[in-house]
Amino acid sequence: CTMGLPEIVHEENALLAHDGTGLAEALLRAFTDPQLAKRLGENGRRTYERYFSPRTAGAYVVGELERIAHGKKG
Repeated sequence: CTMGLPEIVHEENALLAHDGTGLAEALLRAFTDPQLAKRLGENGRRTYERYFSPRTAGAYVVGELERIAHGKKG
């Protein structure tokens, strides 16, 4: 359930669940599995830097706003 964010991958760079119970179970696994916690941290940071950092996402937003301001179609 990434809600339109294909960059988010369960147990690779995030913990996802369909409900609160599932999320609590996933969090418990991360707390008790050091390898999972490390992987989530490292991959989560890489994903953030690549897709969501202000430099990356901001550049995309500015580009789209400039395109709109100049009346160009996407």
